[in-house]
Order: sequence, then structure tokens, then C-alpha cells
Amino acid sequence: MKTYFNDLWIEVNRMKLDSISKMDILVFEDEGLDTKLDDIYPSDAKELFTVLKDGSVHKTLVYISERPKYYDDRGWDYPKFHLFDCQTMTSMRSQNRGDRYRKAAKLNGNFGINIVQVDGKKKHIEKNLDVCGYCLRFYNEHYQDNKIKSTFKIKEYLHQPMVQWKPLISEEEDMTVIPRFYARNWKQISDSMKKERNYTCQECHTRLDGDMKRYLHTHHMDANPGNNDQGNLKVVCISCHAEEFNHGHIRSTPDYIRFEEIMNGAVA
Repeated sequence: MKTYFNDLWIEVNRMKLDSISKMDILVFEDEGLDTKLDDIYPSDAKELFTVLKDGSVHKTLVYISERPKYYDDRGWDYPKFHLFDCQTMTSMRSQNRGDRYRKAAKLNGNFGINIVQVDGKKKHIEKNLDVCGYCLRFYNEHYQDNKIKSTFKIKEYLHQPMVQWKPLISEEEDMTVIPRFYARNWKQISDSMKKERNYTCQECHTRLDGDMKRYLHTHHMDANPGNNDQGNLKVVCISCHAEEFNHGHIRSTPDYIRFEEIMNGAVA
């Protein structure tokens, strides 16, 4: 009976995850999702993309979602939205100012912005923003186009396939890592690393053998899945992998949920 209950509990959690994932997509395509830029990734062509809770990869627009009222009082221009990892985005990351942003796929170009009043209260408005000039240069270069701000169309851009987006899906058993340019023999490389490390997480030192091997990952420390030098690879359990920078999406996967339940004694 205990096994039956635990299996049912796991299935309920997965159903919840499916529901959350669908809502995630709806919000992403409507009002947008707050981000600290830790879940925004540049492709090799510097296009910005994100991974939603269902594991799907999407082009994304990124913009500042809050603005002090006195900016309007002084007639200052509204910030632009970004679609490439341009100079501005690089600067924001280096200054740890990612908490100011929201990611969205707004086809109509009207972005939700909260105007912060003097008393701290927020007034929500919809504002049509311009594309970042730096990003537009990247766009014209990579799509071999000659768009200017007035002729750039968000809908057209989001419906175009990503430039140089030719992912070789990771062959990890769990498939929870982000699909990006993995070596074709990645599974062999990963398996070799795990065996060499005696199937033990290098962070928490938990040994995962037998059926538990599926919860053991091989992590690229420099975030470059093409760099398979041994010094760049680290064997970690799925829980520790989720703690690595830009890997928080792993917490939304069924394998992560099940592993946490196993380790917490919720599953026999």
C-alpha cells in the first residue's frame, strides 16, 4: 500500500508540474515573467532564449519592467527591449542588475510596465517599446536584413527560427540539461567521468549507483557544452546540479522531484 501511495503522490506532483508548465507558457506569451537574467541564455549568434518549466526552448524579449514616475515627469525616454546579448545586457549582468528585467514573447509590442509612484505604489501601464539599437544591428547582421526601428516587427522575429540554432541534444539519461551544441559522443564522455568518480557527487559526496545513476549528471563548469576537457567537467547529483549558476530550471523536472522525494524518504 505504501508503494502504491508513493507512486500516486509522484504522479500527482507530475500533473501539478504539467499544469504549472502550461501556465508558465501562457504568462510568458502574455504579461511576461520576471527574471534575474539567470535563466536567459545567449545562443552562439547571441540571440536571447529561455527554457520554460516544461523544458521547451523559446526566443525571448527582455526589458525593464519598472520605472520611477519622475522619469516620466522629466520626459525621459523609455528603455528599449532586447533580443540579443548586446552591450547593454552584458553590462547589466556584470553589475548584477538582472533583477530589473522581465522576459516575454509579446507579439503586439505592448509591454507591461509598473510606474513606481513617489509613495511607493505602482501603477501598471502597457507601453509600446522600441527595439534596442545594438540588438537591431545584431539582427540585421545575422538575418542579413536592413531593418530600422520603425520597420522591425516582433511577430516576424519571434516566428523566425533561431540563427545557428543547431543543437545536438545532450544524451544524458535524464535529459534535464539545456540542449545546446553537445558533442555527439557526449554520453560516452559523461559515462566515463561518472565511472572515474566512482558514481559519486563531487559536491555532496553522495554515491549513486545502480538505478540511482540516472540522477547523476556531468556538469560543464564554464557553461560551454563544447568544452569537454576533463578539468572543465564535474560529476554532480541532480540536486547539486540545480544549484549551479543558470541551472535552476532543473528543479522543475520530474527527475529532480523524484530524487528529492527519494532522498527525503518519501519514496520506498
